[in-house]
Amino acid sequence: MTLDSPYWPWKSFFVVTEPGHAPQDDPDESRRAGQVFHDAALPHLSATGHFGIHNRLELAATLGLPRPRGEWPDGQLILHCFARWGVQTPEHLEGQFSFVVQDSRERRVFASVDHLGSLPLLYRREGSRLLLAGDMPAMLGSRNCPRRLNARALFTFSHVDRLPNDPGETLHEGIYAVPPGHSLVADERGLTLRRYWHLEIKPELVPSSEGEIYERARHLVERAVIQRIEGKDRVAVMFSGGLDSSAVAVTAANYLHGRGKTLLALCAVNDPANVGVADERPFMEKLRHLDNVEFQYVDAAGRGPFDGIEDPGQFETTARLPGLGYLFKAINAAADAYGSDIVLNGGVGEFSISGTPAARFMEGATRLGWSAMVAELRSTARIRQIPALRLFASEVKHYYARPALSSAFFLNPAFCDPSGTRPRRSSPLWPDSMEAQLRSLSNALDRRVLAAALPRDLAFGFSKPLWDKNLLEYCLAVPSRFKSGNGYGRLMIRKAFDSVLPKELAWRKGKIRASPDYDMRFNAQLPKAIEFVRGIRTSDPTREIVNVDALWKAMGSLESWSPASGAISRVPETISLINFLRQFPSFSLAE
Repeated sequence: MTLDSPYWPWKSFFVVTEPGHAPQDDPDESRRAGQVFHDAALPHLSATGHFGIHNRLELAATLGLPRPRGEWPDGQLILHCFARWGVQTPEHLEGQFSFVVQDSRERRVFASVDHLGSLPLLYRREGSRLLLAGDMPAMLGSRNCPRRLNARALFTFSHVDRLPNDPGETLHEGIYAVPPGHSLVADERGLTLRRYWHLEIKPELVPSSEGEIYERARHLVERAVIQRIEGKDRVAVMFSGGLDSSAVAVTAANYLHGRGKTLLALCAVNDPANVGVADERPFMEKLRHLDNVEFQYVDAAGRGPFDGIEDPGQFETTARLPGLGYLFKAINAAADAYGSDIVLNGGVGEFSISGTPAARFMEGATRLGWSAMVAELRSTARIRQIPALRLFASEVKHYYARPALSSAFFLNPAFCDPSGTRPRRSSPLWPDSMEAQLRSLSNALDRRVLAAALPRDLAFGFSKPLWDKNLLEYCLAVPSRFKSGNGYGRLMIRKAFDSVLPKELAWRKGKIRASPDYDMRFNAQLPKAIEFVRGIRTSDPTREIVNVDALWKAMGSLESWSPASGAISRVPETISLINFLRQFPSFSLAE
């Protein structure tokens, strides 16, 4: 995806400032500045950034702005918000945003990201200057940007059971990301990182009746979808046939139908060369009755998890690209060819409306009694076709398990030092699914800064309505008994969309994994990966971090290879890490 892609937020931005001094233009950096917003009534303020403000009407009314809504760019609206509320501005905003406001009168800089950190905002110090960027490519492309590995952050990044100790640290030493729900103030006194939002359980958000609980959940999904596509002409959705993407797709289609517009459903399917593996087409076809939905199957033919490994430059932003990156890139390319304004994605619904209680059976025993719990356990076992005892044991194991220090990569044991990091929050000892979900979400938000370095097409390519602050807070507050029952998990999204989705989608019992032919794509590209690893010399400096021998052993030979548990994801991710390390002078192959 290029800087001029039609996807919101379209372009990255870059700001160079010197807190405590009047703002000055830096001619060497001006080509990266992005659009700067001004207002004649507020000559001392300017703003730049990514703006997707959802409560624009309410803000304009509160601020007493006279002009119609359409004449107020979000960036200009932010200026008036900052003039009224100052550093409390983000507390009044809804939506996705990462922006910078410069105040020449107070000689300060204010930067903020939205509550969930939907969009990245990076910063670094260079002497007396503060440099801020809307994504890692813009930051790394800035003049004199240092390339030093942050080994502690890499260890945290590679272990899902660890959390960063230094808020906002990234894999590049000296480059920080503003964490979700935080803002940054820079003035002559220095830098101050301020938290303006805390995730918490709010029981007052939940209606009293069961019917209203599910109706409210559907309303919040509809609101989140509409807020993202309102005013856009060419809307696409990544549609997998699963519950989450189906709910997003049908909501978008119904809204666009009322405005005489079409929704493009981009359906990821198998490579035609990979026969004998079923995909989700039968479930995707269940929405064919929607007459304003155009279906396009995207097969990402010839693509796979080892795409681009011969070019280390593609891996400069992060050490770990998504294993299905080839699929996301193919979806983005199809959306680009269509001229899409936005691509919706039903991802991370498990954190909101699509979640299943972590201790559903254990809680059932304490809340409903053993007989009721056993009945629910048997119903679930029958639907999922898993022995009841095994199902219960699996819940206990996953709820109480304190995961071992395992890495996403094959790492050199000498590199594995957990000092300087902290363990993730564990579930409470007494079965409590709501508290467990709160801790899980808090862990995800704390680790989200490590995703601020994704390549531009992955950071901006998709908009996720189910990753919405209002929806997330509401679903977190809904008691666990409304999230599973009658043998079904994910009960909230099922009941909320029972009258909207075809029954075959709303009450489907399982789902094929994304990219079902992943193993076949992996094996087709394995010779290229073997050649890559074979070329790593015994003196290669990346061996200080990567256990190349373990990587080679896991790969085996082409003839004997069969995807083993864990290895099939760890192999491409470790190769990605090796390529990432090449940008740093101490790991370069340059003679």
